[in-house]
Amino acid sequence: MQATAQDLKAELEKSYKAFADAVLAKDPIKFKSAMSASAYGNLKNRMSATGSKFPDAFFAAGPMMLKDLTKLKYHRALANGVTANAIYSQKEEEETTLVILKFVKEATDWKFDLFDMKGSDEINKAANAGDFSFLSGKEYQPSGIRPTIPAEIVAGEVQGILDVFCYEYKVSVTINGNEQSTTDNKSSSGWILGGLKKGKNKITITAKPVEGGKPATITIKIRIKDGDEENTVFSLEQNSPPVVMEKEFEVR
Repeated sequence: MQATAQDLKAELEKSYKAFADAVLAKDPIKFKSAMSASAYGNLKNRMSATGSKFPDAFFAAGPMMLKDLTKLKYHRALANGVTANAIYSQKEEEETTLVILKFVKEATDWKFDLFDMKGSDEINKAANAGDFSFLSGKEYQPSGIRPTIPAEIVAGEVQGILDVFCYEYKVSVTINGNEQSTTDNKSSSGWILGGLKKGKNKITITAKPVEGGKPATITIKIRIKDGDEENTVFSLEQNSPPVVMEKEFEVR
């Protein structure tokens, strides 16, 4: 089992290095080859939503997001079917942050599927005690489910920003048929995939209470920028929301 875990760690770190090398070399062909098809498609759609040229804009900022694995503390590598996670931690002063590298197996190779970072008082307390047994929890395990490859989304007429505040709920939003990111028991803000169109737009909101959650209010806003001005074109505050809400709003 130890040999298997070490072999998996080596494979995943090799995959991440291929991704990092492609970013540093600004090589679009190797960059696409190093990433899972789902991560590449999602990243392309999200950057296109900002009006950025892909992957050039990522190459400009990407090096700052790369992690030097030799400077992180390695904890474990886990595989579940076609998905795998490699988990590390980094400590700055008294704050410990988990770095979770995610991978998807395509054919016979592991491809990098971007990463997640987690930090909290509970993580700091456990790390200071040298106890990382919490990493056996479900939220740190690879899902075993192959992520879907998104269809390429054509940019709309107007760029928009979606703000979601949904503590106690897991909220998914679809705008004009384009699925946006899901926000789970927190707040989030990001560019709208596919943008908006002038005239009427349709938004569908799915809100599900988190396990053990209490009735609360969710807030959804959509903002557009016109030069130096910013306008809110949709705003919803709903206490104890129904599971599905469908609304229309207009962009002039």
